[in-house]
Amino acid sequence: MKKIAWILLLTFSIIPVVSAEISVRLKGGLAYISPADYNDAIAGRNAYVTEKVAIPPMQGSLSPFHLGWNLNGEIVWQFYKDFSLGLSVGYLRFANDDRLVYQYPTTSPTLLFGGTWNVKASVTAIPLVLKFHYTRPLTKTIKLTAGLGPGLYFCSFNYALDFAGGYMGATDQNWTETLAAGKTTFGFEGEVGLEIPLAKKIFGEVHVGGRFAKLSEFKGDYSTVGKDEFGPWEYKSNEGYLFFYDYVRDGKAYREYGITDSPNPNYPNFQRGTINLSGLFVSAGVRVAL
Repeated sequence: MKKIAWILLLTFSIIPVVSAEISVRLKGGLAYISPADYNDAIAGRNAYVTEKVAIPPMQGSLSPFHLGWNLNGEIVWQFYKDFSLGLSVGYLRFANDDRLVYQYPTTSPTLLFGGTWNVKASVTAIPLVLKFHYTRPLTKTIKLTAGLGPGLYFCSFNYALDFAGGYMGATDQNWTETLAAGKTTFGFEGEVGLEIPLAKKIFGEVHVGGRFAKLSEFKGDYSTVGKDEFGPWEYKSNEGYLFFYDYVRDGKAYREYGITDSPNPNYPNFQRGTINLSGLFVSAGVRVAL
């Protein structure tokens, strides 16, 4: 909260000493990320289930994070010729909803175990960014725009696994595992674009840009509830977090992920979960001069 207060104080302390045009900018588009740690763990689990567990054909797979929504609203103060200062609030969301159906053999050659995983995973961020803009005319009607600035990212990660399965098609085993975690982190954004007039005081814009932000050391509400051949269980904690590790089978290491609340889990190549939100975005929208 102190960081937010400093950003707002800086913004509103500048406004009174400048005489400037005020505009509102609204835009939306797509963002692309490739969080290597998380996506490697997803790929590792897919490979392990395919190579070591499931009997072909297996239906479905778990998805990595890549494309997501990128929405933004900004108040802009043009304080000197081609220079302006903006305060923006955005919305980023990357989400997957996957279904994985498979069977695998047991100690009996005629007895199969089958199951269905329904996995939902999402990461959401609300960026509050203080951005400095520069505008330069290219022609009588087209302007080049550029912006850069720091921001706070209010992030959340949500994960839900529902499993149902059993022997020979029965569903005598089932459980759910959930994690709802979040954290505020610091980042930067930069963009370049073009602006053209659409009507009096209304301008159309297109932008391409990049973002640097990383969600790490996050924790939150963790729950696992279910039953198997040993009976029912239920466990809840508000210290749950995502982690990555190596699972070794037949001499091959598969990068995997899990959820725990243990302060010192004993896993090979253990790593506390991180999700890198750095990446690229494209957007289009309008700027309205007030």
